Amino acid sequence: MNELRIYGDAPGSSFFLIRQAQAFARDKKIPQALRAVEKAIERTPNLLSPYFIRAEILMSLNDIPGVEKDLHEIDALLEKSGATSEGDEIKRHEFQAKVLLEKRQFRQAMTKIDNSIFLTKTMKRRLLTQLAKTIKVGGEGITDRQMVAWAQKYVP
Repeated sequence: MNELRIYGDAPGSSFFLIRQAQAFARDKKIPQALRAVEKAIERTPNLLSPYFIRAEILMSLNDIPGVEKDLHEIDALLEKSGATSEGDEIKRHEFQAKVLLEKRQFRQAMTKIDNSIFLTKTMKRRLLTQLAKTIKVGGEGITDRQMVAWAQKYVP
């Protein structure tokens, strides 16, 4: 990591900071990960990857407003650039579905997952399974009987 600091920590570059944030996040050193990724965003505010990394960290902290703020920034950057990669769109759609899940907007989450042209079948299945399990666990407070019935069939 020290060699990476020498070559990847140049002014106007956030390569080292992004890798450092990822390493800290992997090691569950969340405050250090957030500091590193925020420095990366300050240094390269038009680069998407630090926003995705920060959104991932904030999602792990259940900071949904923070994730939504990053998703807004990501949308703005994607619109501003005019060109998007399929990978960026996949990540964005996955985060949007997870936010809806966390906000217990189950029907909207299901629609988002089902209608996404970017999510693969495997990703859709994983997200729908997560949705069904979430509904089953918190089922007593859910008034949408159709969603509860669907969850019970989807994950017996």
